[in-house]
Amino acid sequence: MRFDSKYKVRAIAGEYIVVDQGRSKVDMTQIISLNSSAHLLWEQLSDKDFTTEQAIQVLTGHYHIPREQAAADVEKFLASMRECHILHD
Repeated sequence: MRFDSKYKVRAIAGEYIVVDQGRSKVDMTQIISLNSSAHLLWEQLSDKDFTTEQAIQVLTGHYHIPREQAAADVEKFLASMRECHILHD
C-alpha cells in the first residue's frame, strides 16, 4: 500500500495537518490532523510502498510497545487514511 502522493503533511500552529497539494483552497471542515504516532508513521512510510507489518514495526521500534498494541493502533490509522482516500492498497 502507499499514501497518495498528492497529500503532504504540514506543521501548522503546532499540529500536523494532512493537506491536498493539488487544491488551491482548503476546506477547513475536513481537516485531517495527525497525532505523534500517526505523524511518525507518515514520516517513515510516505513516498514508498509498505505493508501493515512494516507500519507495526515502526511503532514497536520507536515506542517499545507490545506488538498487539501497535497492531491495533496501525489498523485504526490505516482505516482512517483509507476512509479519507489518502491510502491506496
